[in-house]
Amino acid sequence: MPIEQLSSEFARIVRVDQNIEELGRGYGGKIGPAEGPVWLCDDRCLLFSDIHNDRRMKWKPEEGVTIFKEGTNYANGLTIDQKVVLLLANMELGGLPGKIQMERLR
Repeated sequence: MPIEQLSSEFARIVRVDQNIEELGRGYGGKIGPAEGPVWLCDDRCLLFSDIHNDRRMKWKPEEGVTIFKEGTNYANGLTIDQKVVLLLANMELGGLPGKIQMERLR
């Protein structure tokens, strides 16, 4: 499947002439899908949340997908700040509102 470019700025970070690559399967479920993702430039890896399975996953080109952290309080969206502090939204089961949490990666 080709990449559909909706903005010219997108081509600065992604080669739009390449096909979409599936990095893994089996994430998500009744509690939530796989979310995130965030790219860590220095580590050359992609982190994403596997909400349903309460874990954070890591993808590296040379390793594929591995478990980065288990027991994440069903965290979903991820981003990092300029000091490489991971900012994430935690969900609580039962439909209660979540909270924003900071987690130092280094």
